[in-house]
Amino acid sequence: MQKSKLLKITNLTTYFLMGTCYVLVGSIIVQLMQQFDKPLKVVVLFSSAFALGRIAFIYLVVFLSKKLQTPVIMALGALAFMVYLFFMPLTTTYFIGMLLAFIGGGGMGIICITGPELITISFGERRTMAFSAGQSILGLGMFFTPFLTTFVLKFDLSYKLVFYVLFVIATLTFIAAVIISKRWVATTEEVEVKVEPIKTDKKRLVFGLLLLLSIMFSVVASVIVSYTVKFLMSKGLTNSDATFGLTLYNMGCVLGGIIFVFILRKIKQKYVLASNFLVVTLAVLFLCFSKGQLLTYILLIIAGIHLEVILGPVTDMGMRVMYDNTVLANSYIAGIGGVAEMITPIITAGIVATFSVQATFIYATVAALIATLAATSILLILRKQK
Repeated sequence: MQKSKLLKITNLTTYFLMGTCYVLVGSIIVQLMQQFDKPLKVVVLFSSAFALGRIAFIYLVVFLSKKLQTPVIMALGALAFMVYLFFMPLTTTYFIGMLLAFIGGGGMGIICITGPELITISFGERRTMAFSAGQSILGLGMFFTPFLTTFVLKFDLSYKLVFYVLFVIATLTFIAAVIISKRWVATTEEVEVKVEPIKTDKKRLVFGLLLLLSIMFSVVASVIVSYTVKFLMSKGLTNSDATFGLTLYNMGCVLGGIIFVFILRKIKQKYVLASNFLVVTLAVLFLCFSKGQLLTYILLIIAGIHLEVILGPVTDMGMRVMYDNTVLANSYIAGIGGVAEMITPIITAGIVATFSVQATFIYATVAALIATLAATSILLILRKQK
């Protein structure tokens, strides 16, 4: 059962679902401002509630894993997404919206932990390729939501249609997870995760730098996902054209996931991390001052290609450094990233209120630069590592 096609397909589908929901608030930020009758600096806090739910439910999974089978926990994650997607467009009460965003983030937190475990079980030795494929599918989900939003806006349809299309995907995922759980046969032997260890006398420092990369990645990704639409509208683009810009960024994420499946076979992860963060730093910096619509679109694609793929190598290197406890390493990296996603909208809301939406991209540039320095430090520490 562990290697069934249904398990593999469902496993990868959860990455698509995570991608679609991750960018949902940023894709319809203008419509949410109208729905809840709140300014940008308040509505963007839905992203913080989403991130808080992700953190809280990550540690709930640790407790549930002792009592429930992994597919059952996955089904609970899909159910949390269903609640979020069905009820969010039905309310105009801000605090209920915050609660629903928290529940939706919880769904992502659950899948963040169960996903790697189930990939290990279902794909075995091919898990590395499956992780890369998962990141690409995550990017496809991030592409799908703003693309669907652009389509809805172009044809004057209700933006609530976006919620319900994603609700259908979450429902199908839930049904598949329930079917899998009924056939599930747990075997501890198949759950073991074997990784090639990274041995260094500066183990804690390297892992600490990887945690810093996770934080900075979340900061940059959160700013782009949450503020691109408003940022491009401040440059004079229409709502639909600005949303299309976010779509192109997510298309870049998809392309990056595909391209780097092959690049990572030839180039070590430590080199990819340093070079990718450098490219992202330059892309976001130029984006702050770009004037032409075409150039802006190109820079968003470049940022997408090099940014979203970073999380896979960060997670894998973290597991290899902490090879004696890979589950704990995965939890730390996912958890610290969730904390950054929770705090970033609060910080950026203050930046928008004090300065402007453009200033949030300066903030993202600084975060990307810090990540570049951290990744370079890892590269130098491990330069003798074979």
